[in-house]
Amino acid sequence: MDKVGRNEPCPCGSGKKFKKCHGSSATEPARGLIGTPTKMPKRPRTAKGSIEGLPGAQQHLLMAHFSDPSDPQNAGDVVGIPGKYKVTFTLSRPGFPLTSENHFSAASNLKGDSHLAIAKPALLFLDGQEFDLLRFECRTPNGTFVFTGFPNEKGFLGRVESEPFDAIHFSDAALKAHQAIASAFSNMSVYLDVPVNIFQLDVIEVRTGSVRISIRMPFREVPGGMPPINEASEQHQKYASLYREGLNSNSSNYQFLCLYRIIEGLRERRQRIRGEAARDAKQKGETPPSYKEEKIPADKADQLIWLNSLFPNPRQWSDMALDSVFIMDILGRRIGNLIDKGQELHKLRNKIAHAVLDSGEGVISIDNGLDIDRVEAWLPITKFLARYLLKEAFPDMFKTS
Repeated sequence: MDKVGRNEPCPCGSGKKFKKCHGSSATEPARGLIGTPTKMPKRPRTAKGSIEGLPGAQQHLLMAHFSDPSDPQNAGDVVGIPGKYKVTFTLSRPGFPLTSENHFSAASNLKGDSHLAIAKPALLFLDGQEFDLLRFECRTPNGTFVFTGFPNEKGFLGRVESEPFDAIHFSDAALKAHQAIASAFSNMSVYLDVPVNIFQLDVIEVRTGSVRISIRMPFREVPGGMPPINEASEQHQKYASLYREGLNSNSSNYQFLCLYRIIEGLRERRQRIRGEAARDAKQKGETPPSYKEEKIPADKADQLIWLNSLFPNPRQWSDMALDSVFIMDILGRRIGNLIDKGQELHKLRNKIAHAVLDSGEGVISIDNGLDIDRVEAWLPITKFLARYLLKEAFPDMFKTS
């Protein structure tokens, strides 16, 4: 790229000379090369606090470099605009998070870790050669992506960064990079028999230096209470163990399978009980019992009532949390229709199950970002439908404390 002279127009589009705009001070992002920031303002890249969202769900946090709304570099929206992006994957050893709950940090402030030794002191070569980087290419339908892996202070692969590539916005960049790197990580895992776990994904918009990090929201802290465990039936306990197993997992696919297994089992239980009630009524010459039509609420006030009915004590729900649960595809739908075979949840369950359980050809890729996003989108309502059916089947376990 061409260098920008001090008296030339600033490439940011302000109309000012470069020396009086972005070339004027170290506190501004000096642009010695057109379109490429060579020095960015120092900003805190770690935050602590409470962020709105659904506990346990995937969330995105944007750390913006520029706050002046008149700065042309802020053109576009928080979703990003077409241009160059870089993506950083920070790794961690499963079961060993890199930050404490409610602490959020950009990759530059994280010390990633893995079981993959790529540099000393973890890896020593007998011929005396030393390596401190792992560089590789991944070819995809979206093009060829070049990645560089960096070791932590112990010599284990801590993070992997992409070279800049074209994307439409933050989400498009995350999807393209994930689709490129996921297959490489999966093949490493098979070849070396070690887990390769992505702790956090950072997307950097090269134009502004703004960073979007993908995090999983921590679960809320609640007053401890003991449900009436001595009254729990063996059947209830089986479903409760599935629920706990799902919440303990970091895998969205496994969470979905655990929660859907609850829905599947309780759906069949409900159909059996209602069928028996109808047959008994018919034998007695009575009218079979009718059941209230259950629908997913579309009104926000009704959504709050519905959610709180699934817990022993009311909880606070942000608008962002409500939007995560009540996606457009389900508003006003009958619950019976949602949980029926052949509907969206059942189809998604089959795709995941065929991919990880059946011996036949899989139809969903666990490495495919589009498939992951689809599971993440349906996971919140799946959890609350499981709770809805659990409360219907075992109401004593949901008594208000």
